[in-house]
Amino acid sequence: MAESRHFYYLVLLNALINVINNVPRTLINHRSQDVMTALLLSIPAGLIMLYFTSRSVMKLGNETLPERLYRLLPKWAARPLLFGFALVWYMAGSITLLSFVDITLRYISPDTSKYLIMSGFLAVVIYSARMKSNAILFALETLTVLMIPFMAFFLGKTMLNPGFSWDTVLKTVRSGWGFPTFEAMSAATFIFTGYTNMAVFHRAFKSFKLKLRHLWIIAVPGVMTLLTSLLIPIGLLGSAGVEKHVYPWFSTADSIHIEFFLVERLVFVFYLFYITMSLISVIVHWHVAFHIVEIILPFKRRLKSGARSYTVIGCFALPALLMMLMDQETLLHFAIVYLQIRLLGEFSLSVAAVWAVRKRWFR
Repeated sequence: MAESRHFYYLVLLNALINVINNVPRTLINHRSQDVMTALLLSIPAGLIMLYFTSRSVMKLGNETLPERLYRLLPKWAARPLLFGFALVWYMAGSITLLSFVDITLRYISPDTSKYLIMSGFLAVVIYSARMKSNAILFALETLTVLMIPFMAFFLGKTMLNPGFSWDTVLKTVRSGWGFPTFEAMSAATFIFTGYTNMAVFHRAFKSFKLKLRHLWIIAVPGVMTLLTSLLIPIGLLGSAGVEKHVYPWFSTADSIHIEFFLVERLVFVFYLFYITMSLISVIVHWHVAFHIVEIILPFKRRLKSGARSYTVIGCFALPALLMMLMDQETLLHFAIVYLQIRLLGEFSLSVAAVWAVRKRWFR
């Protein structure tokens, strides 16, 4: 069974993967308007939803939140609602995959076929997403512990770089205090979204009760992640120069060289870290989406468990391949729109979790 620490790994994973999901790009777009206000307000907003949702789902026992909602609601309401939740989780994984294929072509191997790269990623994700929740959580823990030293090395290398401009960082901090827009808030709250995976993963926990006094364990790394996501690319690339980069963190890594190391470009170390975290993130998201879709399948009784799982996963792979037809600009716009839809879905999930626990009658 999973332990309490695995909950924090789920939240940490989502915070680290925000670089791939175009969160820094969205925040940078608002750097002269409302970004600091959005960052400030996102902390209590994210923590409130995290607290109530996490405490609610742990009261469901062996039943997942999608299973409880499917049992409580009429079928005509339950199926569209759960399909919407599944779509949000599925798109979270798909955007990560699409962005990482684009990053691989741009920074690592421009001559490789993008469909070949995507097929390799999909093979790993499709095989792993069908695993049990316990196995995924323990794999997440192992990979996170192994990869954190790489991230610490990268942060130290960037902030101690002679070209890092603290004046530019301070200018951004002073100028971003306008009235927050929904777009900026949706990007800033993304780092706390990992708790939503507890809607399915809570069943793997023997016992876990999130207490108010423990929220600082999430709040402190959350604040640090938000600030570094925004300010490190600006400090190294400049307030004007950072606009020209679709993936500002990878451009930041590509601009730094490593003396007396096995590789000269820091981007290779950064890529190693993020390919690992990206794949486990997609596995987690698609595992949840897979569980939800299995619940609402109209023909699930006609298929054996193995055939059913391969049918669902096969349906996951095809749209991801088709979405590769999008160009980079379309993908960026799509990711920004997704972040806003995700915030609405996250709020709906929190309300549904509290309602499902408090409901005393069953259909």
